[in-house]
Amino acid sequence: MRIRAWQLDGDVASDAFDMLPVLARQCGLNLAVTIESVPPLPEHVLPELWVQTDSGRYDASYFLQFVDLHLASVDAEAHWIMLTNKPLTSGDLNFVFAATADNGRAVLASISDLGRSPDERRRRLPLLLAHEFGHAVGLPKPGRLVYDNRHGAGHHCHAHGCLMHSLNSVAELDSLYQSVLARNLLLCPLCERECTQASGE
Repeated sequence: MRIRAWQLDGDVASDAFDMLPVLARQCGLNLAVTIESVPPLPEHVLPELWVQTDSGRYDASYFLQFVDLHLASVDAEAHWIMLTNKPLTSGDLNFVFAATADNGRAVLASISDLGRSPDERRRRLPLLLAHEFGHAVGLPKPGRLVYDNRHGAGHHCHAHGCLMHSLNSVAELDSLYQSVLARNLLLCPLCERECTQASGE
């Protein structure tokens, strides 16, 4: 499996992607991550895809719907992870940290709401990217719906401390960070089993 990471604006350290190989190993996936040094799309494309809502945030769902079509023409086999400084929204949600395209091929993540200090953002971003990549590879499996107060029914794990539990705040990201440090694992046993089964299909 191949991931191509693209910094849309601003600057993020390459260690933002350090959790992805950890997740891949737990799932039994062979993973290669490439950080794009040159924008893979023409300069005129991106401004057309950023739609600002009344709240001043940018519509992640709209962006992903159309950028995915462009990226498929560049590399249809890769999973794309795109990072931005722009604050995001999606659907009825006032804000989202990140969003994943319906086909799982593209992830858009923002550092805007991850904290004010570089250290806070650097600690939280790798877990956020791993969480979204978990969605991109199909975790949790459809049918395992969990209700939470913010998202309603959605595909998240019920197990606290699991990477695929819903992440609605920086407090939940920090709690997950402590859990990962304590257990040295990202996924709960059920998510790990689902991911391992999927990688063998």
